[in-house]
Amino acid sequence: MELLDLPAWMEAAWPHIAGVLTVLVSVLASAHAVLHKRDVRAAVGWVGVA
Repeated sequence: MELLDLPAWMEAAWPHIAGVLTVLVSVLASAHAVLHKRDVRAAVGWVGVA
């Protein structure tokens, strides 16, 4: 694989990139809900959704 063979690299790496992005967005959404919701039950619900 050449250094600039982007399509082949993306084909091999996209599941890992998608997984990392999914986990990152879930963690950020959970942290935001915990830090900004005043109602504890609502915060727990949003963490459960994320």
